Amino acid sequence: HCWHEQESRHFVSLLALGTIPALIVGFLGRDWIKTHLYNPQVIAAALIIGGIIILILDKRLKNTRIDHVQKIPLKMAFWVGCFQSIALIPGVSRSGATIMGALGLGFSRPVAAEFSFFLAIPVMCLAVAYDGYKNIVSLITYEHPELLLAGFLSAFITASLVIRFVLSFISKYGFAPFAWYRIAAGIIILAVFS
Repeated sequence: HCWHEQESRHFVSLLALGTIPALIVGFLGRDWIKTHLYNPQVIAAALIIGGIIILILDKRLKNTRIDHVQKIPLKMAFWVGCFQSIALIPGVSRSGATIMGALGLGFSRPVAAEFSFFLAIPVMCLAVAYDGYKNIVSLITYEHPELLLAGFLSAFITASLVIRFVLSFISKYGFAPFAWYRIAAGIIILAVFS
């Protein structure tokens, strides 16, 4: 019983430390990012550069020291969180950034994918809560709150299922298809908006 309790505390600590960097960067830089980085050129560049980095890292990163989530040291969870904060740049994939960062730190591919999936949950919940706080007046005066709740729940469930599917696909087939998709999408965006 004590062992399971210790494992649970460790897992919660991992998620907390992995979430903190994105919260800090998001809180301090949210307005600047929205003002300066939300444009097609930045998004296209992030897609292409990210795709190239993924292709390079996917071939080179074979040294896996961490083969179970419970073996993740707390400091490494924080560093994965730092990689997650890079995803605040439009066009950078949150799961891609966290998985690549985790692989670089010595996580096995399944553990990197699993930890990335769980790390998405507090970030999504906090983002929704923050937006709800910013729009509290509109939410209170809305005539059909049950529709908002249904929409939130369906969006959360859908996002969770999509993330789980993508991460399962990546853990089995690698990152190359995802990387080429990013590069192609970036080139198309550049072609359309240049």
